[in-house]
Order: sequence, then structure tokens, then C-alpha cells
Amino acid sequence: MKKILTIEYDKKFTSSVLKKCFENSPEKIIEEIKNAYLLGRGGAAFPTGIKWEFVRNQKDDKYIVCNAEEGELYTFKDKFLLNNFAYKVIDGMIIASIVVDSHLGFIYVNEKYKKEIEILKNVVRKYKKNKFLGKNILSTNHNFEIEVIESNGRYITGEETSLLNVIEGKRPVPRLKPPYPPQKGLFGKPTLINNVETFSFIPYIIFYGNEWFRNFGIEKNYGTKLICLTVDNKRIGVFEVELGKIKIYEIIENYAKLKIKNVKSILPSASSALLFPENFNISYDFGSLKINKTSLGTGGISVFTKKFFVFKEILNILKFFVNESCGYCVPCRIGLKRVYEKLCELENLKKEKLKKELNIIKELSLVIKETSRCALGQSALNSLLSYIERIEYGEYRNLY
Repeated sequence: MKKILTIEYDKKFTSSVLKKCFENSPEKIIEEIKNAYLLGRGGAAFPTGIKWEFVRNQKDDKYIVCNAEEGELYTFKDKFLLNNFAYKVIDGMIIASIVVDSHLGFIYVNEKYKKEIEILKNVVRKYKKNKFLGKNILSTNHNFEIEVIESNGRYITGEETSLLNVIEGKRPVPRLKPPYPPQKGLFGKPTLINNVETFSFIPYIIFYGNEWFRNFGIEKNYGTKLICLTVDNKRIGVFEVELGKIKIYEIIENYAKLKIKNVKSILPSASSALLFPENFNISYDFGSLKINKTSLGTGGISVFTKKFFVFKEILNILKFFVNESCGYCVPCRIGLKRVYEKLCELENLKKEKLKKELNIIKELSLVIKETSRCALGQSALNSLLSYIERIEYGEYRNLY
């Protein structure tokens, strides 16, 4: 399996790729990223080049923000990248600053990542010494500073507009969209927000070109993806895989080291829907997972073996989202709590009562999904809804 993000490079590479950016027009660099068809790795899979182009075209002061909050269950790839390859993230941000003409960037980091925060600060200091950051970068007229900011420890601040509110000193509440951050973001100015993994790809695309990048992965799902693998709530590790070049069952066999016959289901990310053995032969990429009514999300894959009681984990996931709700909208603040309370009463119910209660929970969950203000409430119940569908498939014989 070919790698990109887990291969090191030195400061000579950084210097070369930054010089290349100064030698070419911002429009040409954006075109390179667009032609690479790099999809954002933060969960939404929005085309990176289109986002950069939109920010570039705004006529105002601009900001660059790297989202390294990473508060979702099962996800620890950003921690891995910051621990081992923090310079790649910063290189990506500097390139972005050149392209969109920004002079100030922020890295918003999970407050629990104390070691990684220090690593980032050390890289920033070294980069200033080497003239990669600060005033007159590489003897040009371009100035760019980066500030490292510790998060307030809330998952909701991983939502991009909630993150912006925290940087501004406001309550961590998602903003209504539109306007979107590229139009009106940090301090009311156009803002480019990408996550750690997305920024880390940028230096490679600029240095080697979009055709090189498209040798990884499959059509419209180019590049690699870092996956965080967990088995029955035990962390296994972080692995780099090519999108579309590996099947779900191969991830289970090659990385989780499990036999398919011993696996009950997998969850591609905490905010996605469950996948069951009959679908383990699909490819691991954005498109294939979407077709199968789930999503790749952040890449935090949780595998459940046949000895594991999935219902208990569904409860844990929902409890997590209940606790992490910002409390702004009623569907999320009250609805998620009511669903959780009802789920806690299910274990001792017999078949007919179980069927009735699950139908009520399903209806309530769909309402919450449709009426919540932001992605937390809209996706918090995806795993539960897929679980209920599986129970229905088994004619409500028992909890799974």
C-alpha cells in the first residue's frame, strides 16, 4: 500500500516547495489543487481547491485556520500527525497564506494534546528562525504568522463556526449558515478552514503535481487516508491506506488482525451508520460508503466482534453526544437526552414492547436529525438508526 503522509521530508523540501509557490501565480497553485481533486479530510469531504479559490477571490483581510480539535470518539489521527509530522501541517498553512493572501493563521488544538501543542510551538519558533514564518518569508514581501490556540475541550468546537466563536472569545455555539466562513468567518473576515490531514497533503501536491497525487486512490477519491482503528473499544493504531484500493474486510483482516467470521459490525466513524458483514466487501472510499448509506467521516473506524454487545456502545455514543451538545437548539439539547433515557429502558423489554418503543425512538430520532441546528445533532443518531434497522431486520428478536 503506497504512502504519502507517513513519509518524512526535511527543511530542504519545505524551502523548495515554498519557493515554487512564490515563483507561480496563486491561480496556478489553486488550479493544481483543484485538478488533484483533494477532498477535505475533516468529515465533510468538500473539494479543497474550490474552497481555496473562493477565499482567494474575497476582497478583504483573510485568516487561515487549522482545525485540530479532534474531539470525536475513536479518532486520534491528528494527534498522530502532530506528534510525528507537525511541520507538514504548518507547510500547508504557509502555502495557503501565499495563495489566498493571508497574514495570520491559527492552529486550534485539542487541549488534551499537551505534547503536540509544544511540538507545534517549537516548529513555529524554528520556522521563524529559518525565515519560513514571520516577516519577509524567504526574502519576499510576504508576511505570515501562526498562533497556536488550545481548545476549550468541547467536541462541539470541532464544528468550524463554533471554533471561530471560541477564538473570538465567544460562547462555543455553531453559527447559522450562510454566510459560510470563506465569506464571513473569523472576526467577520473571509476565513479558510481545513483540518490537519488536509493541510498535510498540500506540500506534496504543490511539489510533485496533481498527476502524481492522482496515482494514489481511485477516480474522484484520490490520495490516501489515515484511519484510526479501534476493536471493542481498544485502540489498535493509526494506518495509512489508499482510498478505493482496499476493501473493508481487508482493513479488518490486515490491520485489526481479525477473521471476518468473528466480526459483528463496524462503525466507519462515530457519527456514521453501522456496516454489517454482508457489506464488508465494499471499497473504503467516500463514494462507496455513501452508496451504502454510511460515511467515511473522520476515519475513526470501530470494529465490533461477535462477543461485543453493540447496544452498550450505541448508548455510549449517544451519551457522548448528549454531553457534548452546546445546548443552543431544543432538538439537540432535549431530544438527544430523551432518546438516551428511552434507550436505557429497553434491555428488559419483551418483544412486543421492544418493537413499540423502538418505533417511537426511531420517529423521535428522525425529527432530531431533520431539525437540529448543526452537524452534531444531525449526525448524532446515525449509528442508532442503523442499529434499529438491523433489529427490525431480525424481527425484534433481541437487542444486538
